[in-house]
Amino acid sequence: MTPKALLIYRDEKEKQEKKQLQMADLSSWMTGAYVLKAIGQVLNKNSSYPEKHIFFKDNIVDERSEEEIIAENTEIASIEFSAWAKAFNDQRGR
Repeated sequence: MTPKALLIYRDEKEKQEKKQLQMADLSSWMTGAYVLKAIGQVLNKNSSYPEKHIFFKDNIVDERSEEEIIAENTEIASIEFSAWAKAFNDQRGR
């Protein structure tokens, strides 16, 4: 594999990790919003905890085809396996 090809994998892995961090941050923020609602309900009897999720609509539909989703997941898995294999080989080489 050429160094240029490895750079592409590295860049894709960095993009994936950034997206995962953004999703984790969003998830943490949303959890905090629900906790805030729960605390507000305890402190103020006029407040209520939401019956349903408050951030998303019920009709969320992934517009991608099944093939696109499989291709994306396959690409992600291959990048992660490549990183794992590199780490494993680096560890064994010591």
